[in-house]
Amino acid sequence: MALAQGRPIIHKLDDPTGIGKIRARCLREFSRRVAIIEPQIKALIKTTLEQSLVEVVQVNEVVLEPNAHIVNRAQYVYELSPDRVNQVDKLIKNIIYRQMLGFEDPIWSLQWWFNTYTRQSVEKGYSDSLQSAQNLSPASVVGQEVSAEIRSIDLEQILNQPYYRRRLENVYGRTFNSMVGFSDDTAKQLSGILARAVTSGVNYRAIASELKKTFDDMSGYRALRIVRTELNKSATDAYMQNTEDLNRDIYSSGGFRVAVMHLSALAPNTRRTHAARHGDIFTPTEQAEWWDSGYNRLNCQCTVVDVLVDKKTGEVLQTSLHQKAVEQGKEYFKEVGTGKK
Repeated sequence: MALAQGRPIIHKLDDPTGIGKIRARCLREFSRRVAIIEPQIKALIKTTLEQSLVEVVQVNEVVLEPNAHIVNRAQYVYELSPDRVNQVDKLIKNIIYRQMLGFEDPIWSLQWWFNTYTRQSVEKGYSDSLQSAQNLSPASVVGQEVSAEIRSIDLEQILNQPYYRRRLENVYGRTFNSMVGFSDDTAKQLSGILARAVTSGVNYRAIASELKKTFDDMSGYRALRIVRTELNKSATDAYMQNTEDLNRDIYSSGGFRVAVMHLSALAPNTRRTHAARHGDIFTPTEQAEWWDSGYNRLNCQCTVVDVLVDKKTGEVLQTSLHQKAVEQGKEYFKEVGTGKK
C-alpha cells in the first residue's frame, strides 16, 4: 500500500499544543488582575490588625537554635469578634472574586474574561484537527468521495453548529468552576495568614513577607498551572472531539480511521509517564481516558496529532512521522538516563 504523503499539523516540542501565545496573553491578564487584588487585601489585613490591637506587651522567649538563649519581643494582643472575623474573611473573598470571577458571587457570565482565551484554545484545537484531517486525506489514499467530503468542511461551518456551541459552553463551565476553586483556596490562605498573626501575637510587618509570597505564587506558578491545565485541556479535547466526529461522520464507511499519536514536550521536567507515551498511538477515547485519570491533566504540556490507520491491518500510514516520534522518545530517555517503559 502506498503511504499517505500528508502530515498532520505539528507544533514545536516546546509548545506542543501550539497555543503558547494564547497562554501568554492569558497569563498577562491573570497577573494584571492579581496586581489589583494584592494592595487591596494587604490594606484590609493591615487595617484589621491595627483596628483590633488592644495592647502590646513585652515577653521573654527561649530560643534553642543555634544556641539556647532568651530573647525579649513584643507580643501584640488583638481582639476580634467572630462576626468581625467572618466579615473580613468575606471581604477577602469578595475582592478576589471581583477580579478573578467578575462578581462577588460565583456566577458565570458569558462576558467572563477567561472565556476569551478558552474560546481561542478550543478554536485552535478544532482548526488543527480539521487541517490535519484534510492533509492526511488525499484522494489517492482515502478515495475521491471521502477526500472531497473532508475538504468541503470549513472551520466556520463547525463553529456555527449547535453542538459546537454546547461543547464550548460546557468548557466555559468547567474552567469557571476551576477558577472558583482557585479563588476559594487563595482566600483561605490569606485568611489563614491573618488568623495566625492574631493567634501568634505578631504585627503586620511580621507577616508581610508571607503575604508577598502568597501573591507572587498566585500570579506565578499557581497562575501558570491553572492556565496551562485548563487551556491545554480545552485545545486537546477540542482536537479529539473533531477527530471523533470525522471518524463517525465520514470515515465510518471507509477503510481507514483516524487515531491520535501522543506527543510530549520532552522537557527536563516532563513526567516520565508522559514522556513514555511519546509516539504511541491511541483512539481519541483511550487518550481522553488516560488524561482524565489521576493527575495526568494537571500542568500537562502534552498534545496529540492525527494519523491515518488502516482498519484491516492496523497499519499507521504516516510511517516516517511515527518512527521519528518513537526515536525522539528513545533519545529522550537516553539523555535522562532511564529506559522507556
